[in-house]
Amino acid sequence: YQRRVHGQGKSDLSSSIKVIDLSKTVIEKEKEKEKAIAGEWISISMEFRAEDGLRKKDAKGKIEAVFNDPESTAFNVTEGDMPGRYVVAVKTDKAHNESKPLEVKFKYDGKEVQKTIKIVTEPAVPRLIQVVGGDLRNSSTTADNNVEFNIQVYDQYKNIHKTYTPSEIPVRFIVPKNSLPVTWNTVKNEKDATTKFSVDANIVGQYLFRSEFLSGDSTIKNSFNITSGKVSHEFTNGKPTQKEVKAGEELIYIIYAYDQNNNVIPAKEVQVEKINVKAIQEGSETITLSFKPSEKFEGALEGKVKFNKTGDVTFESLVNNKPFKCIECASKVIQQDPELLNMKFTSNDGVSTKDTDKPEINEKTPLKLTGKLYDKFGNPVRADNPAYQLNVTIGGNDMEETTLEVKPNPDGTFSIAPSEKREDLTLNLVSVETPYNITIKLFKKGQDKPISETNVPLIVKGETQGYG
Repeated sequence: YQRRVHGQGKSDLSSSIKVIDLSKTVIEKEKEKEKAIAGEWISISMEFRAEDGLRKKDAKGKIEAVFNDPESTAFNVTEGDMPGRYVVAVKTDKAHNESKPLEVKFKYDGKEVQKTIKIVTEPAVPRLIQVVGGDLRNSSTTADNNVEFNIQVYDQYKNIHKTYTPSEIPVRFIVPKNSLPVTWNTVKNEKDATTKFSVDANIVGQYLFRSEFLSGDSTIKNSFNITSGKVSHEFTNGKPTQKEVKAGEELIYIIYAYDQNNNVIPAKEVQVEKINVKAIQEGSETITLSFKPSEKFEGALEGKVKFNKTGDVTFESLVNNKPFKCIECASKVIQQDPELLNMKFTSNDGVSTKDTDKPEINEKTPLKLTGKLYDKFGNPVRADNPAYQLNVTIGGNDMEETTLEVKPNPDGTFSIAPSEKREDLTLNLVSVETPYNITIKLFKKGQDKPISETNVPLIVKGETQGYG
């Protein structure tokens, strides 16, 4: 900043204050305001003259600079290029704009020179980016939304830079594993010199916001987390956990929920009200499942349903009324173990009403009954199922207990008749009030102890007493 000194001699220093005498100071300068950079020195050359016109020597220790904003300011005085000329160097670390410049006055031997130099200081080179309102480390945004934050650029003295353009900010984002590079848009607010970042980051994890301006410890502070978004039909999938289940037992259906960006959604965070799964058993009923986090299947939602009737079960699986993938989406309900109390009989001679639990036969006719097995829900159980075995005996009315032969039939029923040794066995009516007793025991294959046992009354119709 060059300023020429008028009067005796010439000065090639930056600015001159020519003092005619200590009571009347004249400052001649080329500019209304000096311009400087924060943290840099600006030199002002000045002379102090007595009334006889001679320069005042040995004034160095008596010269003082006074600032209207003394914070972060400094000055020093050195000898100039000739006796009686001095260079006062001043600086400030703060930026001062045109409307509020830094004002500098001088004192000589405690007496103020009645002239002021105004200095406009611009920020130094950019050194730091700060997020407006604090750091990002505690911030979290779902993958459905862009991450938005405002930044300001500062120099090393914490002066805000206002003249930069967003493209001049050297930033990058360190992304989680499996994430694609993020993209972002920037919009600068000229009024407050903030730049708004809108970052498209859609994979769950922690992202680091880095810049060449940032100091070492700023990396950790300027991070943000992306969490999973809303449940979406696109990647969500479900399946029944059992291909086959017995009637009356729980059929479990599990769901692994994902958002639209294929991020796993923790089960406890899923909006279950957006999920609609129906278990459908044709010809029986349709049941809507309720879901909660599963204790057995990690990360999954779990819904349970029961059907008492046998048959195939299919699932209608929707998220936001749109179907999502159902894997191996079919199950089968099979019958329970036979419940002997539900057995039904028909006699071979047509006396008994069909499917009765109290069979009847005529006297002196060969004993032969056809039986049907059912589980406790009334589902038919085939008698030829190799997992089961029936043992049948008959007794009562002074008759010796006799083992009957059980044969499964092709239609799933079973026949009860005397063994080959007693093909001629007939039972004569003893008393209508006292029927014969058929004892039926159900065994599981390979077990000696029956799993179920019941007695079935058998009435023999006729007029003859006794048996033979």
